[in-house]
Amino acid sequence: MAWLRTARALAAIGLVAAAVCTPQAVTLARPKKAPVVEAPPPPPPAGPVALPARTVADAAAFQAYLERVGGASPAFTSGTGVAMTLKDAAAYEPRALIRGAIAYAAVAALQDQQFVAELRSAGNSPDNRRLMAGYLMADPAYALLFRGSQGAAGFAREALAGAGLKLYGAGKAVRQASYDIQHQAWSKLDVADRPARLAAVEAAGQQPLPDAADHVVALQQAVAGAAPL
Repeated sequence: MAWLRTARALAAIGLVAAAVCTPQAVTLARPKKAPVVEAPPPPPPAGPVALPARTVADAAAFQAYLERVGGASPAFTSGTGVAMTLKDAAAYEPRALIRGAIAYAAVAALQDQQFVAELRSAGNSPDNRRLMAGYLMADPAYALLFRGSQGAAGFAREALAGAGLKLYGAGKAVRQASYDIQHQAWSKLDVADRPARLAAVEAAGQQPLPDAADHVVALQQAVAGAAPL
């Protein structure tokens, strides 16, 4: 009878197995599909490389000032020529000159394409750009963390040093001319209304650099990488 009990047990196991494997049971045991999570849309493409219009205007005014004063001729032949050169050289407000120099250096720094690419890669979203701006305002040295920053700094130094050396050379030549013209007859004449002329020069030194709209387009092209500075 033992074999009969064994056969009945195997039959019972078979029935249980058959019940578990029914389509309904298989359906109930099947794991649920994970919900589909859609990827967020990619950030909008970055716009063209550009600087604020006011920054470019400051750089243009600075560049025009350097050209105007750096090109001053020391070959004076009259008091009028001396007055015109003095007027051009003194016609700036120191803070405006510094602001223009910084803007001009910024244009020069953007000539390093690796530096530009690194900045654009890091600022690939509005949130990232806001963070970068905050970091820069808190510590300007943050800009040196990007690859290409040394090359960009080199372009800035070269632009300002080259302009400064030209201005220094022109100033040195004019200074020497101030001694040379003392041997010319016209330099011994009295200057008419000297207090008023001095006051005019001092007043001119309190004015911002004049706008130089004719320099803006070329600087914008340099910023965008369409033309060299």
